[in-house]
Amino acid sequence: MNYALVPNIGSEDDFWFFVQDGTNFVSQCWYTGGIKQNSGWHWQNRKHHTKSWTDMKKFVQYMTKYSAYYSDNNKPVARICRDKNSVRMGDLIQFRNNADIWYKLAIITEIKNSEIYYVQHSPNCLEHRLSEDNAKEIRFICAKN
Repeated sequence: MNYALVPNIGSEDDFWFFVQDGTNFVSQCWYTGGIKQNSGWHWQNRKHHTKSWTDMKKFVQYMTKYSAYYSDNNKPVARICRDKNSVRMGDLIQFRNNADIWYKLAIITEIKNSEIYYVQHSPNCLEHRLSEDNAKEIRFICAKN
């Protein structure tokens, strides 16, 4: 919530702001939430990081598939889910546009009276209602822990 509207930037080694910063923002949040970095998904600085940290397609592939190679139990960190009734705070929303392109990720921050609220970067927004979004399709990236 602290960095939803203002990027978390600082020295060269801190998380850096990109023009399209949505996946970087989500990665920072999931890392802060306890998902461990490894050679398949990590950030050292703005010049040294994996594509799965900053590229949405690679992030989703890593979290729902390739992270299993780095886990002790050979299971991925997350799964793709379509049922909005099974999401929790901290899970992600992925949006598809009318050109059939998955184009952004957002983090669920609150579920109240069946309404899902989220934050995102690119564009930056705080406490947006999912019901007000006009995406052609949505799906959820649900953390398993």
